[in-house]
Amino acid sequence: MAYQQEERGGGFRAWINEGAGKVVTIIVVILLIGVAGWAGYRKWNERGSSKARKVYEAGHTLKYICESCKNSGESNFPYDVAFPAKCPQCNEMAAYPAFACRACRKMIRNTGGALVICPHCQHQHHIEQMPANIPPPPPIR
Repeated sequence: MAYQQEERGGGFRAWINEGAGKVVTIIVVILLIGVAGWAGYRKWNERGSSKARKVYEAGHTLKYICESCKNSGESNFPYDVAFPAKCPQCNEMAAYPAFACRACRKMIRNTGGALVICPHCQHQHHIEQMPANIPPPPPIR
């Protein structure tokens, strides 16, 4: 019985290990590896599947104050936003970057200057010189 099993598989093994069978086997293995690599590449590079693309499209959360409706709060803005931006509440192009006053906790428009004075309590905020329309980059992790 053991002899018959060896005899059945023996011809195929000999064909794979010699001559044309060896060449065909190598070509089939290379094609399978190529197809698997191509499928993996396509899967990882599908439009919208990348985490970095999703983060970029979601934007980043900024505090803002609207000059039109006086609304303030936090909202997601695209990374390449130019201020004034569209206000999430009134949809007017009047939203500017803002921060909370350290003294009275009310929202103040970030003018981008080195010194910002709160219009509510006259507290002086000394801020690093930074353009008003460019928020600081996100932290690297």
